[in-house]
Parts: sequence; C-alpha cells; structure tokens
Amino acid sequence: MATPPPPPPLTPTPTPNPTPTPNLDPDQVSSLIALLWLANYAADMTMLHVLPERKHYRTYKQERTPDFSDLRNKIAEVEGEKKKLRERKNRFAAKLDDQ
Repeated sequence: MATPPPPPPLTPTPTPNPTPTPNLDPDQVSSLIALLWLANYAADMTMLHVLPERKHYRTYKQERTPDFSDLRNKIAEVEGEKKKLRERKNRFAAKLDDQ
C-alpha cells in the first residue's frame, strides 16, 4: 500500500483590501445637517399644505396642550408669598439680634 502524498504547505491567504472609508470635512458635515433639516422641513410643509390628508396630518403634528398660564400665575403668587415670609423672618431675626 502506498502512502498518501503530504498535504500542501499552509500559506496565508491574501486578505482583500478593505474599502476605504471616506473622510468627511467639517464643511461636508454642516452641509449634511443643513440638507437633512431642509428635507424634514420640505416634507412637513408638503404634508401640511399640499396633500389631501393635510387636516389629519396637522391634527397629529400640532398637538393641543392645556393652557398653563394660570399655573404660571399661581407659581408667581407662591413665590411672592415665600419672599414675603423670608422678609418677615429676617426682620424678626434682626429684632432679636438688636435686643
């Protein structure tokens, strides 16, 4: 019986060159951001003013929220009361220090 031939020597397989990654300049990045903003704006304006379903889009795009102006007025009132209490406390402490 004949012996089998020896296996071929192991040689590393050449690796293919990886694709080069593009280098982005800061100008390109700012242009990319501006164009993305412009595309978003154009899509919104088209959907709000041109398309037949614009009323439905507007309903979902512009969400109605409750009026918080009364709450702001109440917060201002409470802050004013706190300030008055602090002033009274400081006057009382000053009177105690004078005695």
